[in-house]
Amino acid sequence: MAAGAMTTRVELLDAADFAAMRARHEAMRAPGAERLPPREYRITRPDRGVVTLEISSIPIEFDQQPAMLSFMRDVTERKRLQAQLLQADRMATVGLLAAGVAHEVNNPLSYVLLNLGSLARELPRIVADPARLPEALERLAEAREGAERVATIV
Repeated sequence: MAAGAMTTRVELLDAADFAAMRARHEAMRAPGAERLPPREYRITRPDRGVVTLEISSIPIEFDQQPAMLSFMRDVTERKRLQAQLLQADRMATVGLLAAGVAHEVNNPLSYVLLNLGSLARELPRIVADPARLPEALERLAEAREGAERVATIV
C-alpha cells in the first residue's frame, strides 16, 4: 500500500479506528512482520450509515518493498444479529429470574392464604366457643410467618 493511500477517504473511518489502522499498517510493513489477527473497523458511509468491516491482512513484498495485502468483509449484519441474540439471552435470563421469584413467593403466599381462609371459616365458631381461640391464634401466627417469608424474598 502506498503511503498516500492511507489518507484516502479517512474522514469515513472512525477516529479511534484510524489510529488502530495506522498502527496495524506500520506493524505489517515492518521487516519480518507476522500476520495479525483480523480486526473490526467502523466506517461511516456517505449516507451517514455505519458499516463494520472486518479486515485481515498479511505481510507481502511488492516491488522489493514491504507491503501488506488486506481482505475486507462487511460484518455489520453479523454484529446486529449478535446484539439481538445477546438481548434475547438477557430477556430469557430475566424471564427465568422472574419465574423463580414468582415460584418462591407463591409457596409462602399460598400458605398465608390457606391459613387466612381457614380462619375466616372458623371465625363464627370461635366467637361461639372462645376455647377455640388458641388454635385460631396459632393459624394467625403461621399466616404472619408466611407473610414475613414473602417479605424476605421480595
